[in-house]
Amino acid sequence: EKDLHAAEADFERARGELERVKARKRLYGGGDGVDQLYPLRASVAGVVVEKNINPGQEVRPDQITSNGPPLFVITDPARLWVQLDATERDLRFLRPGISVTLRTPAYPDRTFAGHIDAVSDYVDPNTRMIKVRASVANGERALKGEMFVTGEITDASGSGVLVPAQAVFLVGDRHFVFVEDGKGRFTRTEVSRAGEVGGHVAVRAGLQPGQRVVTAGALLLEQVLDTEGGG
Repeated sequence: EKDLHAAEADFERARGELERVKARKRLYGGGDGVDQLYPLRASVAGVVVEKNINPGQEVRPDQITSNGPPLFVITDPARLWVQLDATERDLRFLRPGISVTLRTPAYPDRTFAGHIDAVSDYVDPNTRMIKVRASVANGERALKGEMFVTGEITDASGSGVLVPAQAVFLVGDRHFVFVEDGKGRFTRTEVSRAGEVGGHVAVRAGLQPGQRVVTAGALLLEQVLDTEGGG
């Protein structure tokens, strides 16, 4: 009789727990059946890229904290965010909405078009870099998460002239290039330098399209002219 009463008490506790589980399941949209399966539906379409739960693990509301990791992280790889590091001298060219050309060593002969979404309001005190966030369409899934890329601001040059970066040299706080006047004749010309794009410098003023400039040995030529007293 003692064993019977103990078994009946265990049965009632189990039945009470079953009803509690059924009520909780109905609260979240599940049926009355108990099959140890419960569908979780996300509010966005995508791919699960991170899972912080293991089979058999129980999850309760009091276990979820504001600073705890989410159970699942879902992303849509058809469109990606790109985190770029820009220098202070590039800041005047950076604004939301402008185009950026992305390159990656994985596809050396291919570029990807994106646009800037946000520019950080502060400079990193350690790296002296400015964080820039861009977005890029990735319908072919060619780009992967955590892949290294470089970005070029495609409209940074504006209406200026692009010349190789090694053609521009600094004297004091002014920038110059050597313009070819004829065979073996060069003139040092002051220019207004803007940003650098893919190894080329955007010159806002001082040069006209079609003018030929010295692209190698400009500093050596400057020393020769200074020695000879030329200009």
